[in-house]
Amino acid sequence: MSCWIYLQPNIEEAMVPSDDRNWNWRQLWEVKCAPDPIPESPFRPSMRHNIGINYTRALGCYWAMESQYYPGPGNWDQFAFRAGVHVGDDPIPIPAGEWFRLDIVLTPDPVAGRFVARIVLEDGSEFWLGDYTGPTMVEGFPFDKWAGLKVYTDSQRLSSVHWQLVDDIKLWGDRSFLD
Repeated sequence: MSCWIYLQPNIEEAMVPSDDRNWNWRQLWEVKCAPDPIPESPFRPSMRHNIGINYTRALGCYWAMESQYYPGPGNWDQFAFRAGVHVGDDPIPIPAGEWFRLDIVLTPDPVAGRFVARIVLEDGSEFWLGDYTGPTMVEGFPFDKWAGLKVYTDSQRLSSVHWQLVDDIKLWGDRSFLD
């Protein structure tokens, strides 16, 4: 998938939590693999992959890309892959108030899948958010939810309106931009 995104100019201000918590998150893209319930088990194993922008009061906004595996009861805190590029640690710009292209490749495979993402700024500068090779789906259960365009955050942490514009959406059946 590839698309152009214009982030609201005040995204950092919008990401400040309205409660006393220190952090916030905003997803721009997500795919889930969530199988039907397994008869002999009370829970549903699953995987999900997402790209977004995280925020902490100390660091401000930074990119986040992750693959999570949910093997049982509890929460999604078991990560197959997690990349967060923080301020001061090879920073990748958050292009607030600017257009940028988001390119994503997700190859489904229970053993040797691939999840790659980059952003390309209007001036042609490109930044790789992450490149993960490993399980990207649960054996026998394909992706069943694709949310290619999201403005999703925790409603308890809203301090202002969140918005973005999206244009020129392209979907490919191959990995053309990696070649």
